[in-house]
Amino acid sequence: MTCPLIQKDLANACALETVKKIVAEIGDGIFCVLVDESGDCSNKEHMVVVVRFIDGRGFVVERFIRIVHVPNISATGLKKALETLLSGLGLCISKIRGQGYDGASNMRGHLGCLKTLIKKREPQAYYVHCFAHQPLLALVSIARNHEDVDWFFCEINRLVTFIRSFNKRQDLLCKKQVSHFADLIENELMETGTWLNQELSIARANDTLWGSYFRILTRLVWLFTPIVELLEDLNSD
Repeated sequence: MTCPLIQKDLANACALETVKKIVAEIGDGIFCVLVDESGDCSNKEHMVVVVRFIDGRGFVVERFIRIVHVPNISATGLKKALETLLSGLGLCISKIRGQGYDGASNMRGHLGCLKTLIKKREPQAYYVHCFAHQPLLALVSIARNHEDVDWFFCEINRLVTFIRSFNKRQDLLCKKQVSHFADLIENELMETGTWLNQELSIARANDTLWGSYFRILTRLVWLFTPIVELLEDLNSD
């Protein structure tokens, strides 16, 4: 029972039985699919699939089905992976009556997206934008209507774009960061230990990921001095 291989077998067996129960709950009824894709720490792309349906008691329920590794995250690749998953579970894609994704171009673009490919095959599979993202988009829209807030985040994005537009600037920022952290450690102004003082990078904020705004602001605070030194060097160069 303590062997990792046996533990994985037990987990897979439990997952298999759970999915069988969910599929039996759906039966021959109609359902909706909620799909999202993202990469993990090993740079592998995965697709998460959730089904939404009405159970025997008349309640609308959502059930997580599986995380599928997808080597191709294009709309065609995602559609093929989704069809393979559903057919393997005994679910018919013709029973799909709804689909919900985020605003990514391969999920809900203007042409050739996953939404369009499924809707061409099943016209009754209506699309609804992911509700989890709608409050975030509303918050971003409200923030942009505030002149000072909009100006602030526009300047932040301009700064990030300026630094990330050339590898030389990113390398220079890393060198400034190492030197700055070394000075803080030498003056005992920063704690040291395992996983502490890792190299930090900055990236543009994503409207559908509100946490990305917090992350970029936090990192700009940590890297404020190295960024100022970088801009001063570039100005004098």
